[in-house]
Amino acid sequence: MDRDANSRPFMLVRLFLVVLACGVAAPAAPAQIDTALNTTVWKMLYGVTDAQANDPAWLARDDDGDGISNGAELAAGTNPFSASSKLAVTATALTGTTVALSVPTVSGKIYVVQSSTDLTNPNGWSSLSPNVQLTGDGTVKTLTAPRGTAATFYRVVTQDVD
Repeated sequence: MDRDANSRPFMLVRLFLVVLACGVAAPAAPAQIDTALNTTVWKMLYGVTDAQANDPAWLARDDDGDGISNGAELAAGTNPFSASSKLAVTATALTGTTVALSVPTVSGKIYVVQSSTDLTNPNGWSSLSPNVQLTGDGTVKTLTAPRGTAATFYRVVTQDVD
């Protein structure tokens, strides 16, 4: 189940997605985006107009009804007009020592696993050390991280390669 995010025009877009790990769900973190380049590519790929890309109200909406705001889709590089195009964990697998999170990827994006032991603290997320990340190529990829305690939550965030 995905959650719609509160969007701040271009500077920082919060992505919310559900990550199931250790039997719990968690929101995603702010994505790091190269606003000018990302917007230009996004407009070309999906037919987004300048008026839409510069309209905070349009960016806050969810035109495809997938639970992700148009602005969050900009940060993730996904199509705001297709409900099947979104940043979401599509599968999880747990072992005694690892948690594996599968996500559909977009070329030009880096996907990073973060963890937290407190879902009530939105600033309590941190990248794992060493980093567990990969570069998207348009296919579904799996990130495998060391498993923490039973009270550890995981999420995947995205940022631009550059």
